[in-house]
Amino acid sequence: MKRYVLGAFLFLNILWSQVSKDSSYYHYACMEKSTDAVKNIVYVKGTYHLFLPSIVEAKTGTSTLNHVISTDLLHWVSTNPISLSNSDTECVMETVVVDQENAAGLGNNTLVALVSHRSNDKNATKGAKFFEFEYSTNEGKSWKKLKYNTDFIKDEKETIQSFQLIWNEPFKKWHLIQCLNDGIKIWSSPNLTEWHYESTFKPIKNESEKLWKKSSLFSIKTTTGEEKWLLIVDIQDTTSEQNQGSFCYIGTFDGTKFTNEQTPLALDYGTDAYSSAIASTPEKTLLRWSNSNKEFHQSGIDEGTSTLLLPKTIELYKENNRYKIRQQVLSSIPMKLMFEEKNIQTPYEKTAQEWNRSLVSLTFQKASDCMLLFSNELGETYSVTFSEKNLIVDRRMAGSYTFESKPQSIPMEDNLLNLDVFLDQNLIEILANKGKYVITQHIQPTQNFTKVTLITKETSSIYAIKCQHITLEQ
Repeated sequence: MKRYVLGAFLFLNILWSQVSKDSSYYHYACMEKSTDAVKNIVYVKGTYHLFLPSIVEAKTGTSTLNHVISTDLLHWVSTNPISLSNSDTECVMETVVVDQENAAGLGNNTLVALVSHRSNDKNATKGAKFFEFEYSTNEGKSWKKLKYNTDFIKDEKETIQSFQLIWNEPFKKWHLIQCLNDGIKIWSSPNLTEWHYESTFKPIKNESEKLWKKSSLFSIKTTTGEEKWLLIVDIQDTTSEQNQGSFCYIGTFDGTKFTNEQTPLALDYGTDAYSSAIASTPEKTLLRWSNSNKEFHQSGIDEGTSTLLLPKTIELYKENNRYKIRQQVLSSIPMKLMFEEKNIQTPYEKTAQEWNRSLVSLTFQKASDCMLLFSNELGETYSVTFSEKNLIVDRRMAGSYTFESKPQSIPMEDNLLNLDVFLDQNLIEILANKGKYVITQHIQPTQNFTKVTLITKETSSIYAIKCQHITLEQ
């Protein structure tokens, strides 16, 4: 009898783990052994193509690309894995771009990519890296090698962290931006064969323990129609090898050099989002990656699983003679209204079967210190607090994994006026004051959160609370 009970228990446990992995998340999680790189996204004929490098096959030392497509940046479908032309090496697609105007002479809408290889030849230098340009005329299904010059790319000391290839239409030039440990190096070419060094940008002050891992340079119109260039940089702490978020330089680019105009802005105040990329849409849409580490695999996310954050539009505006960035999750995300209440009294509590697939929005009548608390029957909690113009997030009690020893505090320049909390099974995305402040954090509750509590320093300071169930399925 005990054997049957134990067998049934194990079966239900396995079944539950499968449900939690496959159906409990509205964020797209790439399960096909992909590494964390969202840098390679292009838009061709109404479809977005994302090329994710797979984990290298241990036996052969070679690798393939996982090809994922979407028509709306929300629903993603995996296609057949693809191989690059030199499939006998460990290869990484460093950067890819769509040649819409046939600037390279390979045909309209040809994909052009820079690929790095590590040789598996036992007679070659161990781990020797070399680069090649490759192209595809069938939307990434197959690739051919271009016999173009890549000798100018030198990386003997492994100082190049990533690449970005762009076609700059106003200057009729290709630009290759190399992200270094502490800055970027810019090259240009009229034809992908003749390359010229243009300039190097390094900030005057750069903390030595902060390593630049990836950069994205692109143009954007401000809310008043002025053109600016943004340089988004993902950084890492060299002492702990932990992600340290992203920041953004704002300035001009004249085709030869990038000139920064102000101190950089934080793009995300959390440390769990990185690998930024801009999708080619009428509005600049930011895609970012979040990779679960080994501490999270017990909660239903496999070790190494990479998660795509919700796509967000970027708006550049001016406030008090400084440029600011506002991010907004795409309005097309499918949601169903659960409830909405106005002029609520605090303290306030609301119980539901689960809050882990929802958007909770707060609107404030007037400034007041307040706390939004998610909790479950096990006493696990996650809180967002506004106090003395500081936004404080606390995940120390958000599950069995030991997070930071103290809450994270984000200084705000203004009072808290509205708050959007996108809550998924193991991931929270917070947007405060219409996306002026963004925080991404992993959580690990053992059970779903079932209660929301609101506490304010002053009564009746919250104008409305709105909760929507996110029906997006992957």
